[in-house]
Amino acid sequence: MALTPKREAFAVAFVRLGEAAAAYKASHAASNMLATTIRKRASELRKRPDVQSRIAELQSVVAKEAGLDRALVLRQLHRLAQMAMGDLPIRRIVTVGRGKDAKPVEHELHHVDIQGAARAWELIGKSDEIRLFESDSEAAGRAAGRAAGEAIGEMMTDIERARRIAYILRNAGRNTEARETQH
Repeated sequence: MALTPKREAFAVAFVRLGEAAAAYKASHAASNMLATTIRKRASELRKRPDVQSRIAELQSVVAKEAGLDRALVLRQLHRLAQMAMGDLPIRRIVTVGRGKDAKPVEHELHHVDIQGAARAWELIGKSDEIRLFESDSEAAGRAAGRAAGEAIGEMMTDIERARRIAYILRNAGRNTEARETQH
């Protein structure tokens, strides 16, 4: 069943803006509403299963169009870590000379950024594929959770699975933001 035009506009705005109240303002006539009313209505709209499903669908399309996947992000983080440690040069083309004598010359920089390297390696180590910083009890808990999730996953429809994945990704982003603000 298709969404109403306002709900569709909300879903599109939510994917674009990443925040429910801002999406509500962009998709509804909210200029005379109190901020608390906007937040409440945005939250109610965001919780609707049909809207959640559409948001998950749109986010999937955006990720595919951007060519993003976990493997690409991990490869790029690895390159950035190598560059930040000075192991991989940063290549730049610079122009040497002026006027008719100007010619492009490739120049290599070996720049060391310890904080950047540490952050890149930390993100790689914390990824689900690597999990370097996980204790044995955390690993056991995750394994039990995965087993339960697989059993539940067999009973879920594709739409329910998409909603669950979108929920997990959304909360993972919030948890990462919360951890970063604590440090």
